[in-house]
Amino acid sequence: MFEPFFYFIGESQGLTMISSTLAAVIIGTIPLFVPLGAFIFFREKLSLLNIAGIILSFTGILIVVLNRSLTFNANPTGVMLLFLAVFSAVGYTLMVRKLVGKYNPYSLVTYQNVLGIVLFFPLVAIFENESLLSVDITGRSLLSLLCLAIFGSTLAFILYNYSIKNLGASSANIFTNIIPVLTAVFSYYILNEEMIFRKVTGIAVVLAGLLLTQLKKMK
Repeated sequence: MFEPFFYFIGESQGLTMISSTLAAVIIGTIPLFVPLGAFIFFREKLSLLNIAGIILSFTGILIVVLNRSLTFNANPTGVMLLFLAVFSAVGYTLMVRKLVGKYNPYSLVTYQNVLGIVLFFPLVAIFENESLLSVDITGRSLLSLLCLAIFGSTLAFILYNYSIKNLGASSANIFTNIIPVLTAVFSYYILNEEMIFRKVTGIAVVLAGLLLTQLKKMK
């Protein structure tokens, strides 16, 4: 239910409403909430660095999504959908933390993708039936779907689950902190998205907050 179902509903729908750079910044807050979830469900202690990092990172997100008049510079619904993806990813991480001791990453990804097909199929049949019949299938669109299936839905999860198994959930999440930076760079060169000073500052503040939450673990 967490991934791929709720996560990809939130991420895919959210990306139709807000920029990929902003989406990556929001997705990049996942490591902030993993320690919070671990505290609630596993009674792991939250340090002052964790709390300070969460506050700082939220400040960075506000810098990105709010303009000078303090109104939303992004679609609020899109932002909410991306946070649905964030909390789904946190639930997934906490669940995988318990499962990797019994199952290998390949089995987990196989089971979750098969169950994901079962969960998504009714939605596709109801909401996308007419669109699927009229869609113009091209080599480029098939290549895009193939890349998403291989890299986004399979390889990424196998490597992520393998990392959780060998490094632990918090340490594995450190490496997701670079997502906003890479997405902003690729979006600038590939999608021609703006890279204004406010956006760069917000991304830097988010990454600073993420680094602050992980500082003690990294030591």
